[in-house]
Amino acid sequence: MRTKRRTAKATCWSYKAGEKGTNRVRVYERPGLGIWIDYQDDESGKRKRSPLGIDDRNQAKAKADEIAAQFRNTVKFLPVVLTLAGLFDIYEREVTPTKGIVSRAHDARAMEMFLRAFGRDTKPSTLSRREWDRYIGERSSGKLFPKGLDKGQKVRPRVVQQDLRLLLAILNWATRAGDGRGGVLLNRNPLAGLRPPKDESPRRAILSDAQYAALRQAAAKKSPQVELLVTLVAETGHRIASVRQLRWSDVDLESGLVRWRAENDKIGLEHRTPLTPNGLAALKVAQARTLSIGETWIFPAPRKPTTCLSPHGANHVFQRLAKIIGLPVKERYGWHSLRRRFATSLRGGDPKTILSLGGWKSWMTVVTCYQVADEDSQRALLSSRLPVAGTALNAGKPGQLAQVAGTK
Repeated sequence: MRTKRRTAKATCWSYKAGEKGTNRVRVYERPGLGIWIDYQDDESGKRKRSPLGIDDRNQAKAKADEIAAQFRNTVKFLPVVLTLAGLFDIYEREVTPTKGIVSRAHDARAMEMFLRAFGRDTKPSTLSRREWDRYIGERSSGKLFPKGLDKGQKVRPRVVQQDLRLLLAILNWATRAGDGRGGVLLNRNPLAGLRPPKDESPRRAILSDAQYAALRQAAAKKSPQVELLVTLVAETGHRIASVRQLRWSDVDLESGLVRWRAENDKIGLEHRTPLTPNGLAALKVAQARTLSIGETWIFPAPRKPTTCLSPHGANHVFQRLAKIIGLPVKERYGWHSLRRRFATSLRGGDPKTILSLGGWKSWMTVVTCYQVADEDSQRALLSSRLPVAGTALNAGKPGQLAQVAGTK
């Protein structure tokens, strides 16, 4: 009797699709009951077995492959023990694609360094201040550097800060992301409350009027497109990522307005701003020259006009111009120096209007990171001081205050 049972079980047909512990789906024959399917239920986390309703084995195999693929794409079934590599894989598949091209590249670069620093099989819940401090030390000293580089070099706190903010964002996201069993990927963020290093003296270069004039002149000698790029960044005050991804359909030359698409904006802000006379004139000349309209890129890639100028290409353009006009090396001059120049030129304006013109979200960001005080503005503010009630701050002859102080 036992022999017969073993023989019947051994000859029973079955097929498995997917991977064990993640998206495994099994179809099998039950004598007299047809083909059944067996998989883990995404709601309860329990095994679910039921008749498949198909008698053909090839159709059953195709159905198992289809369901396993669906489970993998939606990441409904996750390993019981979540490793750092597993968490990064989920985040990179579900969250990273929603970011811009620069942020996506940084995600991949930083996560690879985290895995080397902490270990692929490390449980996220075991991360502590020790790993945090070790990463800061190794990344700052150049001992830990991105894959693909021959050697590392010392980096400023701002670079380390950007890496660690990503790590905190991933861990915070994991505390809210479902695990497919009614729980979350991570019960708590083990690094919550830790502060990334802060650069006490950040380099925020701003182009002077003379430097900007030289930059425009150098750009004009390069090509009309380069001159237009410099002009629009300076006249709109927007990020280079938003400017280089402009299409002609985004520009209304009759009303003098430009639309900034949310998908091209760092903070996802869809907004419209008026063009300055210089910006509008430059665009009209460019359109007359190229005869471009509609969804055509205003700044197409030189070798592939069907795509826009890449981040690397835009950075290369500025570095070439900076070298021509002799901008100081390692002072962080870049496209953002034009954005700071724009923000600084608007000092004294209504804060809400300034935010809308430059596409900023926070007034604190404008004040701390973009507007730069110079000696002329400081002297102008001092000369405009109003007298304080009950005092003689602006009254009397020179030296009178000193004489009064001496009598006391």
